Amino acid sequence: MRAYVPVILFIITVFTACSSAEKETGKVLFTTPEGYAERLSDALTEQGLEPVSLPAVKTVIPAENKEIESLLLNIEEYDYIAFSSRKAIEAFFIASDSLEVEKYGNVVFCAIGKDSEKLGERDFNNTVIVPAEPSPAGIVDTLKALGVSADTKIAVLVPEVRGITEPGVVPSFIKGLENTGMEVSRVNAYVTSAVQYPSADSLRTMIRKGEYDVIAFTSTAEIEAFLLLTGGKTWPGKQVLACFGPYTAANAEDMGLEVDIIASDYSSFSGFARAIKDFYK
Repeated sequence: MRAYVPVILFIITVFTACSSAEKETGKVLFTTPEGYAERLSDALTEQGLEPVSLPAVKTVIPAENKEIESLLLNIEEYDYIAFSSRKAIEAFFIASDSLEVEKYGNVVFCAIGKDSEKLGERDFNNTVIVPAEPSPAGIVDTLKALGVSADTKIAVLVPEVRGITEPGVVPSFIKGLENTGMEVSRVNAYVTSAVQYPSADSLRTMIRKGEYDVIAFTSTAEIEAFLLLTGGKTWPGKQVLACFGPYTAANAEDMGLEVDIIASDYSSFSGFARAIKDFYK
């Protein structure tokens, strides 16, 4: 009987460790806006995590957008159109359908990572550039490598941020494109603003009690909106924070947060979910 004791102890140890790991990786509160949240929720579920969606920002496409309409009506003047997000692509095609525009001249589209799949839903013959680095900086580097000239014109579809500080990503994106010598036109494609929750006190209480194991951010705007919602940058105890990629993480640290998890594969939400899961291995 004595010979079986180590085996029994080993089984108990493993069971205890697994139970602990399940508890530690239980709930992931993520602040991704609606329209993106379902994809991240699915990715977290696939990794055995429990997703809890709390959109910190909302993105709204105006019923009428004169800036995109002007771009579409003068599209022959442009060499490139760069989209900062999937929502920007959606806004572009909504306006396109409204004006019944079916052809886009010789313009080359630039999209980031999985956002390019949204372009794939449409039928057109234009070239699509998807940079190896899934970021606005990746678009800049790719266009720079192509050797664009001073007479090259590019339209950049980005969000108009209201009620919160515009993250540095978009201004840096536009500045980087301008530094290549191109003529850059900013086009506000949709509106991003903070979500107001009447139950903010309950949320703060749940965070302080450690109800969530990880708080995950996919953009800088989400971080600021979330801090406005919770009323502070720190909570009792150690709170694990996760950021979708290095740019969001750098901005989070600039806001005084300590980031524990940074996805190295930030081309898709699957990479983000894996990074959160791997953190606990």
